[in-house]
Amino acid sequence: GTSVKISEADNFVYSVANRVFDYSAKEYCERYQDVYDTYSTYHEARLDQWLTKVERDDQKLIEALVDRMGDAAVLMHGSSSVIYNGFIRKLDTDDYTRLAVVRGSNVKIPKQFAESYFKTTMTADENGYVNISEYLENNSEYELFISDDNNLAIITPKSVKSFFDASASDGKYTNKAYIDRLKEFFNSQYIPEPGVNTEQSRVEIDSVQYPEYALDYATQVYQTTYSPAILVVQENGKSVYYVSYEMSTVMNFEELTVYTILKKSVDGGETWATVLENIPDLRWASVFENKGIIYVMGADIYKNCGVIIKVLDNGKYQKTMLPSGTGSTAAGTVIHANGRIYKAYHSVVLSASEDADLMNPASWTISNGAMGGEGSIVLGKNGQLYHIAHGEAGEAYVSKVSADGTTQTPAFGSNGKVEFPTSRTKFSCIYDEVSGKYIALTSICNYEPFDRQRNVLALVVSDDLEHWEIAEYILVERELINPLYSILKHAWQYVDFKIDGDDIVMVVREASGETMTYHDGNYTTFYRIENFREILDNDRGYYGPM
Repeated sequence: GTSVKISEADNFVYSVANRVFDYSAKEYCERYQDVYDTYSTYHEARLDQWLTKVERDDQKLIEALVDRMGDAAVLMHGSSSVIYNGFIRKLDTDDYTRLAVVRGSNVKIPKQFAESYFKTTMTADENGYVNISEYLENNSEYELFISDDNNLAIITPKSVKSFFDASASDGKYTNKAYIDRLKEFFNSQYIPEPGVNTEQSRVEIDSVQYPEYALDYATQVYQTTYSPAILVVQENGKSVYYVSYEMSTVMNFEELTVYTILKKSVDGGETWATVLENIPDLRWASVFENKGIIYVMGADIYKNCGVIIKVLDNGKYQKTMLPSGTGSTAAGTVIHANGRIYKAYHSVVLSASEDADLMNPASWTISNGAMGGEGSIVLGKNGQLYHIAHGEAGEAYVSKVSADGTTQTPAFGSNGKVEFPTSRTKFSCIYDEVSGKYIALTSICNYEPFDRQRNVLALVVSDDLEHWEIAEYILVERELINPLYSILKHAWQYVDFKIDGDDIVMVVREASGETMTYHDGNYTTFYRIENFREILDNDRGYYGPM
């Protein structure tokens, strides 16, 4: 047939106007992939950078295991998860405290999964559990196999051979190899089990689609979502949420176009209405309220300065460039204190009087710089203001901020550096007056060689901003794949959050499902941590760099 050069597939591009991809080059892309046997040469190159032969061999074992299992379900004593159909799922999606009981031949599981798996109505005890051992005594279609240590159980159709004859094998893998690998999914330090059911509160605010037939992401134009921020205000006696986030068209990690969207929810985050559809060239924005007016405040993609947007009626807005020198920023909390408004811009703090004309650049004051990267402003105990910013994995920098917003000084030691359980990524921090604790939501690095790991999101707490621990794992990517593939492709990152009564409400730059890299979000999502103060005294431990 006619030969086609890669450079000639110019009609396979992203349409900014229509926010869709043109798949007219689909047939050519399929032929290209058949020849080179790859979904994305760019992504494969990134995997080559991190995955060793041992890790690639482990992926082959996982694939063989999934194929071997068929319709089997695997349970671990004390775990709220089940391995089924190639994924790690929850036994009870409404209540993560319901755990599997595997005590020798006595196996009990929550009624929800039991009925889903066996596809029939089942009788549960007073605690909502079904005794699988008793059920299978009268069901000839399935068998129950228990591991030698009596902690792991496998429910299998009769068509699946026993996993417990160590000499039995498929290909080069023995049943013992399969059993040992199954146990790792329940005890992985890279992807620990979340202790709350926050993932079940997921609401998709917006999404983008990566090209299904990507020639090479180093040359392919695609769209991604960045920089979510959330504001909670009271209107007519109830909580109303505003969320801003950024849409970028990207090629080889270079942003070609950027715009910010503002949305509003009046029903607890269930549905979202657009307030501002397209604020061009604005990125890294935060949203805040002053004297009944909503503002969006970020940075201009082309200029070394901040930007403030005053939201008007009927989808209109007023835009003003702030003083030069503020440079880049990150979405995060805007603080009201001392009659002033404060926002972190990377290592500096920008502030203005609440009574000033916020659209006048002269109203804003810039502080001196502090150590660290993307920062968050925190109103702490006794009204003291702090600026906390990420450093390398396992560290953060904390500075005291003067009331007039002009001066930052290290809060601890010579430079403010503290040990902080995190990967190398931006996070937000809030002081909760009710519990008297500082809380942050941050991506965790449990795999030290990749210090930007973002597929584990944790709630971390401190009494004094200096000493931190992980209270709970909140969102964890737990698909049944090699954990390092998950680390490179999935993320819950750049989370911004607010306290709303007894709950935390948060927005996430999420990379999940079929992605090309952990870094670029294909979803902006909303989640809720219910009754968060009940988990603040937990201690889940930490495996990463400190």
